[in-house]
Amino acid sequence: MRRWSPAAVYLALTAAAAFANACMVTTYAVYYIRTLHLGPLRLVLVGTALELSYHIFQLPTGALADARGRRPCLVAGMGILGAAFLFEGALPALRSPTVAHAAGLFGLVVAAEAVRGAGEALVSGADQAWIAGEIGDAPAGRLYLRGARLGQAAALAGICAGVALASAGLNLPYVAGGALYLGLAVFLCLAAREEGFRPDPAAAG
Repeated sequence: MRRWSPAAVYLALTAAAAFANACMVTTYAVYYIRTLHLGPLRLVLVGTALELSYHIFQLPTGALADARGRRPCLVAGMGILGAAFLFEGALPALRSPTVAHAAGLFGLVVAAEAVRGAGEALVSGADQAWIAGEIGDAPAGRLYLRGARLGQAAALAGICAGVALASAGLNLPYVAGGALYLGLAVFLCLAAREEGFRPDPAAAG
C-alpha cells in the first residue's frame, strides 16, 4: 500500500465517517420504529444506554489515548463502531412477532448501543488530537476547516445513499455504515502512522 500523508489520512477518515453517519442517521428512526418495533419509551431507553455508556467510557478511553496514543484508539473505536452498527443491521433476521422475541430484540439494541458508546468514546476527539500531533497545531487548524467542508459534502452524499438503500431495505444503511466503519479500521491500520505522539507519564503510570 502506498504511503499516505497524515493530512490525506485525516481527510479520508473525515469524509468516510461523515458519509457513513449520514447514511445511517437519515432513516434510523424509521428503521427502529417500523422494523424493530421500538415504541417511544424504548427509543428513549436506547438513547439513554448510548449516552450513559459514552460518558462512562470517556475517562478511561481518554487515559488510554494519553498513555498509548490516539491511533490505537481510532483503530479500536472504528472497529467497535463498525461491529455495533453491523450487528444492529442484522437484527431483522432475528425478528419475531412474539412479545418475548420483541423484548429480546430491544435488549439487543440496547446492548449494541452501549457497545457503540464505548466506540464513540474511543474516537471522540482522537482524530483531531492525532493529526495535530503529526503536523502541528497551526497546519492542523487549517486542515480542520478543509475536513469540515469535505465532511459536509460527504454527508450530503450519505443522505442520498441512505435513502436509496432504505428503499431496498430499512436495515441496509446500518449494514453499509457498519461495513464502512470496519473498512476505516483496516485503512487506519495500514495507512495511519503516529510519529509525533509522546505518552503522558501520569497516564502511563
